[in-house]
Amino acid sequence: VRYHGGQHANAVHRIDKETSGLLLASRHKEAERFFKGAFERKAIQKSYRAWVEGRVEKPFSVDAPILLNQDYGPTKHKVFIYPDGKRAYTTFLPLE
Repeated sequence: VRYHGGQHANAVHRIDKETSGLLLASRHKEAERFFKGAFERKAIQKSYRAWVEGRVEKPFSVDAPILLNQDYGPTKHKVFIYPDGKRAYTTFLPLE
């Protein structure tokens, strides 16, 4: 990060490293504090685009608690819907 962003650059947040692998970085401490605070306050919303197999005819949402899968072996699923999991709300909107 410092090689590209300068002496005061720092990694701020690993955005969904299991999916996109994006790393948000700042060039100075003020920006780092701003972004870290925004993530802590949940003031930043993330959106994704995905290709799917089959047809999604209309928008839909899923509101279900998810739990991190500690055994990522044969299932290839990082999370599962689980009653004691963390609340997760996702809206799906077909574009084409």
